[in-house]
Amino acid sequence: MKKKVLFLCITCLLAALLFGACAKNGEAGESSNDSDTEIDLTALKGPEQTMTLFGGTEDYVIVYPQKATEALKTASTDFARAVQEASGKKPKFYSDHTEKNDEIAKEILIGPTNRDASTRVLDAVEVGYRIEFIEEKLVIHASNDSFLEQALKKLATLWTAEDKVLTLSNHTIENYDGSADVLELYEGDAFRYQIIAPIDLKYESAAKASVTLADRLTYLKVDAQPQYDEKVEETEDAYEIVFGNTNRKASEEALAATGYFDYRICVLGNRILVSSHTDTMFDSAAIQLYKVISSAVEGTYKGTPCILRTYEYAKSFSEFGAGIPTVDNGRMSTIYDAKNDTFVVSVRDVEQADYESYVKKLNDGGYATRET
Repeated sequence: MKKKVLFLCITCLLAALLFGACAKNGEAGESSNDSDTEIDLTALKGPEQTMTLFGGTEDYVIVYPQKATEALKTASTDFARAVQEASGKKPKFYSDHTEKNDEIAKEILIGPTNRDASTRVLDAVEVGYRIEFIEEKLVIHASNDSFLEQALKKLATLWTAEDKVLTLSNHTIENYDGSADVLELYEGDAFRYQIIAPIDLKYESAAKASVTLADRLTYLKVDAQPQYDEKVEETEDAYEIVFGNTNRKASEEALAATGYFDYRICVLGNRILVSSHTDTMFDSAAIQLYKVISSAVEGTYKGTPCILRTYEYAKSFSEFGAGIPTVDNGRMSTIYDAKNDTFVVSVRDVEQADYESYVKKLNDGGYATRET
């Protein structure tokens, strides 16, 4: 039987890093068919009519902005796919580029298109989304891309689908207040988050990744130099981006929910937590978090750039590490696939007895081991 070979590296941390020194308050988000005023807006729309969106004699066309963000394009494409699944027919789907695509009466407008109806609906949005007919046009708009994605998923539950025909009342007004659902990334023009890194040298990879994020944020003209955890007093409601195993209580909670060979980004309270058990994952996590923040800035159409309090991103490498035993004491800081059934693993913070115990555990599991 061919044995898998696993190289073990027992390492110590010697290097030190030097560091330089959206939500509005409100009740939980609610969705209703009423406006925020006492006026019955449906009465202003005239007699109620059932609008045939797809499957009739003239189908609607899905229109998105020519300069749509990647997130908006993805959400729009997913919506078009949902229409196709419900109607059995691929819908017409194009940008608002009027030189290429003429404006017609029956359009489903997604986000900040160049149609007047899109502007009118956005005017009625604060934080959240709104779905409404403006004459024959069905308009979906939101304060940002995250809420637009939610709105499109909501719309797919509002229409009636019978015999592949999708219909919706022209009196439909779906207004969602998401003010309690968001974390605002800015206070005025200033980025409100402070980056916190562990001072403990055995977690230097997390600290280095925090610098990676800070460097990327300069593209957004944000100066957010990381600070060591022990240098900044912990307060319950602080707006912090926390990397790795710091002295923050939330660090332990986030790490406990993270797979051994994974990295995870989540929100706990006002904090954004980046966690991983292995050193090699942190830099990828920092780049992913930058994408989230930059997308929030780019994809905000009204109000302050923000992320949802429910945001969570987990990147799993569990299949890659499947079968490799974990250490009982200390931690596996890095793991590489050296091909030909060979892996290189670095184990940190172990005593000689822990090391010998882990080697035995590997051998008993069918792995041959070599020290480097």
